[in-house]
Amino acid sequence: MKASSAGRLPATVTVTVTGGSQLTQNFQLSTAGVLKGKVTTASGLTIAGVRITFKGGVFNTTNSVTTDTSGNYKAGWIPMGTYVISASVSEVTKTSSTSISAGAVSAVYFTF
Repeated sequence: MKASSAGRLPATVTVTVTGGSQLTQNFQLSTAGVLKGKVTTASGLTIAGVRITFKGGVFNTTNSVTTDTSGNYKAGWIPMGTYVISASVSEVTKTSSTSISAGAVSAVYFTF
């Protein structure tokens, strides 16, 4: 079963119903979003292993992810709100800000 609602992240659960039975399944839909992006050089080459840190939101969250071999990063289930995102490469740090909305994907790209 899958439940979704505008402005919420969808939820999926597997259930088994035997013949003649009834089932009630409750879903908790989160008011969170997704943060994703890519880190590249000025010439377009991707940069792997970059730590991306994001701070802020309605719960004053601080967390980080690392870019993959293609320079991409993705963090799911981020509480709503405004965040400052930073990336550091060779002692150079770049920052940006974005808003995370419920059920939406926010993209922040960095070029070094």
